[in-house]
Amino acid sequence: MKRVYFKTNEAVATSKNMASSKSLKNRGGFFRLTCLSLLAVVLSGCPPENDNDKGYSCINGECVASFDNPQYLTLADCQTVCGNNNGDDPNTDPNVNSLNVAPSQLNFPNSAGNQTLQITANVAWQITSDQPSWCAVSTASGNGDATVNVTVTDNPTTANRVAKLSASNAQHGLKKEVTVTQAGTAPASITIDPTSKIIGAGAETINVTVSANVEFDVTSNAAWITVTQTTATAVILQAEANTATASRSGTVTFKQKNGNASATLNVNQEAAPTSQSIWTLKANFPGGNRYRAVGFCIGNKGYIGLGYGRGTPRLYTDFWEYNPVSNTWTQKANFAGTGTGRYGSVGFSIGSKGYVGLGNTSLTGSNNQNDFWEYDPTANTWTRVADFEGGVRNSAVGFSIGNKGYVGTGYSGSVHRQDFWEYDPPTNTWTQRPYFQGGARYGAVGFSMEGKGYIGTGWDGANLHQDFWEYDPVTYLWTKKANVPGSARFHAVGFSIGSRGFIGTGRGSSTQAVYFNDFWEYDPVRNTWTQRGIYGGGVEYGAVGFSIGSKGYVGTGNFNSDGRDFYEYTP
Repeated sequence: MKRVYFKTNEAVATSKNMASSKSLKNRGGFFRLTCLSLLAVVLSGCPPENDNDKGYSCINGECVASFDNPQYLTLADCQTVCGNNNGDDPNTDPNVNSLNVAPSQLNFPNSAGNQTLQITANVAWQITSDQPSWCAVSTASGNGDATVNVTVTDNPTTANRVAKLSASNAQHGLKKEVTVTQAGTAPASITIDPTSKIIGAGAETINVTVSANVEFDVTSNAAWITVTQTTATAVILQAEANTATASRSGTVTFKQKNGNASATLNVNQEAAPTSQSIWTLKANFPGGNRYRAVGFCIGNKGYIGLGYGRGTPRLYTDFWEYNPVSNTWTQKANFAGTGTGRYGSVGFSIGSKGYVGLGNTSLTGSNNQNDFWEYDPTANTWTRVADFEGGVRNSAVGFSIGNKGYVGTGYSGSVHRQDFWEYDPPTNTWTQRPYFQGGARYGAVGFSMEGKGYIGTGWDGANLHQDFWEYDPVTYLWTKKANVPGSARFHAVGFSIGSRGFIGTGRGSSTQAVYFNDFWEYDPVRNTWTQRGIYGGGVEYGAVGFSIGSKGYVGTGNFNSDGRDFYEYTP
């Protein structure tokens, strides 16, 4: 664009692409350009004949002849807008009218509050709110710089709301806006963890975590559940011991004060045990006295076989079936594995078949095996399946979860193991799974319940253990659980009945005669142990344990009994 610049009492005219100034003519102290001389450089018309006629605009701090601008200014007005001296910066010159507000955005939570605005101006101004009922300013007007407080009330709705603040000077056409946004109020909410709790018959403290955006009261409908402590985020309850032979339940309610939000905790407490010693002696195991045998159940029958003979040392290959209905034993086909017998083997069942493998076939040394065999109780036959791929060992743990078998830990004769393997009967293959996270050991206890596997206790060659771990076959993860109470031990027995696990007996020293007859029940939901009646056969180690239906069975073993005792446990 061609531009012509004018300054009072100066004969200066400039134009981009202007070749000469011959067309300049002095008139009344100013120079003007004739239409003819400007025709080549100005396309939109002639300048005003008089300096006070409108024909100027302020562009970049300079008064510029703007023949094509419909909103012409006189030279005097232009100089007022741009500054008394052409070329002054309108952003810093005090004679340039300005009005600014900062920040341009204010954000408030749903609660009442206030924030400040900074007004920077060299003119008078007014500030108004388009939502004065909930968004107000501390000052409606002023002159020059100022601080204005913006105050909002509580937002009673769940939706965000918006107000506009307008600071303006109408005389000079100046206006700035500020957007005020206030969050909506979240609906009243109370959430708790846990929402249900199963506790044993004994007295117990219940800790509840609370997340709430309102005040609340806590009440119990059961006299045996009392509220001992309440904060905004946590509640502590105390349940009394249940001495009755029936279970009981109670409800704890978390209710909003002056509102309807609520949450409930359901507490179920078990009945008091009818007896602490519910062991019943059954028909003695008819095979020779032994310990470190193998035992498991298939359907509604129990099986015991192999083992290390007491008295005169010997190794066994015999295999026996127990019928709990008739309380009788029937000898079955001898184990078909390598050697003349073995001890420290593992056994488990999957569906209608039993599986036995590993173990030591030497009376005096280490001759560990890795062969595995399937037992068919209908045909009373043994069939060799794929060898265990983890290598030779004895005193490992074995159990099944669903249609898969699991074997881990043990002792190879020189190294304690902590690897863990899964067996799939249809494909007859072994797949290694993540190592047992409790560390290498042998003589541990293993069983399964509710779709999870469990391993605990054991000896690592230097230390006894009483830790207890849960295995999830879906995620392949190991999770540490509450330690087995009592003393650390190895060669204990373990089994599960329904949703409860049981561990007991065992040996408490690798060099001294320290043996146990205590028995403990594990609750996986509460991750707690409860002591039950002592084992009826006395202190024992190296026994076998399994369950059939709702009963547990423990038999054979070393030290207190003659190695043939067989007891039934009723939880």
